[in-house]
Amino acid sequence: MWANDLIISYSWWSIIPVLATGLAFAAILYFYNRKNKLSTSITVILFIVRFLSVSLLAFLLLSPYLKSNIKHIEKPIIIVGIDNSASMIQTGDSLYYKNEFQPQLTNTLTLLGENAEVVSFLFGNEITAGDKPDFSDGKSDYGAFFDFVNSAWSGENTGLILLIGDGNYNAGFDPAYVAQNLQLPVISVAMGDTSEKADASIKEIRMNNTAFLNDIVPVEITFEATKLMGQQLHLTVSGFGKTSYSQNYPVKSMRVTQTVTVPIEADKAGKHRIKIVIDDFDGELNTDNNTRNIFLDVIES
Repeated sequence: MWANDLIISYSWWSIIPVLATGLAFAAILYFYNRKNKLSTSITVILFIVRFLSVSLLAFLLLSPYLKSNIKHIEKPIIIVGIDNSASMIQTGDSLYYKNEFQPQLTNTLTLLGENAEVVSFLFGNEITAGDKPDFSDGKSDYGAFFDFVNSAWSGENTGLILLIGDGNYNAGFDPAYVAQNLQLPVISVAMGDTSEKADASIKEIRMNNTAFLNDIVPVEITFEATKLMGQQLHLTVSGFGKTSYSQNYPVKSMRVTQTVTVPIEADKAGKHRIKIVIDDFDGELNTDNNTRNIFLDVIES
């Protein structure tokens, strides 16, 4: 939307002497000039032309300028996050997700797009732009999605996050904790089986990628157990052709998150795989998050 305003450097009352100047010049030249032999009609025409031209020149002395205002209405941005993990269809309503979910989702996004700019992402093994989930990913990291939104959309005209998922995460940190860093409201649409399942998972591993021969390399492992109270969580770390660490950890509450540091001796040069494993429990629906592999490059000093 455009709007133009004419601005002068002085008060608009200054227009009066401007017009008076033009009027005086024209009157003296054509009506008070006794040598004027022109007809009355031509004199009037020339009077008007001279009045306008002198007034315009005098008006330019007021330093006028044109101020343009451009009004652009920007729609708010709605960020839609869709859980693409396999747990979404591990319910008795799996046919709903195969037949009805996608048309309903498309219709909802279309309606939202009438008053907002809608940007949709799928999150699972990775975060990708899109709004057509196939629910095939083995990983569900809500915290990573929130971190992505926080970093990629900070400072934008973002209105809210619309989160579509079952809330069951098996990677990263507790989304309720990560969401505290968001500056946006989060509206959740609960889908699938939203009840927590018994699950043990390796959340995070921290280790330097390179070490010198015979160095002791610390491997920091964060793991979590959900609804396994009273069980023993068995953690194994192996590499360099041997088991470097094997330890049981009692699960004393419904949700336990623990971090341990395991020393690994880099006694062989080359690139080596370090395998971290938590033994599976009976009744675990997802065991893909019980094993992680990392690689260590050992160089001779």
